[in-house]
Amino acid sequence: MVEKAKKKSFIFNVEWQEILLGYPSEVRLEVYDAIIEYVASGTILELKPMAKMAFSFIKKEIDYNTCKYNDIVAKRSEAGKKAMNKRYNKDVTNLTNDSKSNKCYQDATNLTVNDNDNVNESPNGDKVDAFLPEISDKPLKECYEELSANSSWIETVVINKRSAGHQDFTLEHFQEYLKKFFEKLQNEGEIRKSPKDGMAHFVRWLDIELGKSKTDMYKAANEQLLLAVKEDKKGYYQFLSYIKRQAPYCFSNMRLPTEEEFLLLRGKYGNEMFKSALRTIEGRSDIRSKWDVLYYAVLKQIEYQNGS
Repeated sequence: MVEKAKKKSFIFNVEWQEILLGYPSEVRLEVYDAIIEYVASGTILELKPMAKMAFSFIKKEIDYNTCKYNDIVAKRSEAGKKAMNKRYNKDVTNLTNDSKSNKCYQDATNLTVNDNDNVNESPNGDKVDAFLPEISDKPLKECYEELSANSSWIETVVINKRSAGHQDFTLEHFQEYLKKFFEKLQNEGEIRKSPKDGMAHFVRWLDIELGKSKTDMYKAANEQLLLAVKEDKKGYYQFLSYIKRQAPYCFSNMRLPTEEEFLLLRGKYGNEMFKSALRTIEGRSDIRSKWDVLYYAVLKQIEYQNGS
């Protein structure tokens, strides 16, 4: 693990849950334990293959955030020393706490309130820490360069899009869309953007762009699947036929569950729970737009309905 300054807490990104959404609950629990152990002690637990694969992507982001955190701590420490040296015109390393011969020993009324070069004022007068670039606006070109080089974030987005059904979405496609997104911002007259806001804005825009090209994109393949199983797999055929009748949008725009996935859904949740989840997905455009794989959409909706 990247050597880190001691921390008592860490940020758990919601995107990590989305990465693990398609995994069984026991795998998710294994990864969650591995994340906490890795952050707390730097120890990488022995993981089963599925958990190991999922954890490897999350580990990269933890390491990236740790490096950024250490960098901020180091910069603040160095800036503090420079500020002390500037104020007292003396190397801070020569100051002691108990020596009154130091030049810094003076009447409290002579001390300035603040001379820290690392604190700026925003236009509305609020104090802004100069070492928080993720919330500071940058020139559009700099913001683009920073995001296009953030491999941890990029891999997370690509994995999420692929798990949502965009199986052909690659790192190269990501970079093409990111470039197109910043060209759009430029055309709209924007000249500055904070990387943090840029990430969120880009992902929302990407969802819309990917959704534009998927109208009826699975309809032909799903019709062929329906015909192929009609004669020899009656139960699976009835399951697919029900989806076609009751959820035509899902049938045309999502990859249908495989026979194995169908058996898992029926065995674990039963017909009524599946039907309830399917009705909700079909009737909610905000839910439908997030998924291209019906099996994962149903699992997520059932989890939500069960409060898990």
